[in-house]
Amino acid sequence: MEGFVKKFSLLFLVFILTLFNFVFCADTVLEKAKKHITEVEPTMASMLINTDKKIFILDVRSKSDYDKGHIKGAVLIPSNQVLGNIRENKVYEQINTGKVPDKKQAIIIYSSDGDDGLLAGYLLREKDYNFIFNIRGGFENWKKENLNYEKSKSIFGLF
Repeated sequence: MEGFVKKFSLLFLVFILTLFNFVFCADTVLEKAKKHITEVEPTMASMLINTDKKIFILDVRSKSDYDKGHIKGAVLIPSNQVLGNIRENKVYEQINTGKVPDKKQAIIIYSSDGDDGLLAGYLLREKDYNFIFNIRGGFENWKKENLNYEKSKSIFGLF
């Protein structure tokens, strides 16, 4: 019985340490991203987009979120696929065709609430992309500001 308690205690300790590491490392990466990625308000992002047609607009949400509404001209590369798609110089094949940004191009990133945009921006920053802006509060803030966006057309033309 004593051996079982020791093994259980050890497993429990490993579990707690793993959980602790996961929770605090995630916050650390997000905090680093906040220090290295410039956040802009939705109205400022809209002004930048309307002023400079060469800005690359990157949507890092899911396909279903993108289909419900996205900034006009945005390229969808879900956050879990950003690095792979950028490295291979392609965009998310099922949505957009075209090029990914070059390293001298300004990029405006957005996610649903802003956090995934920050993390994706931080990953790109680590790959020597320098002109990265994240929309503060993400697409939710964009909609709250009543800024224009478009919806994907349904295959069946019903929506």
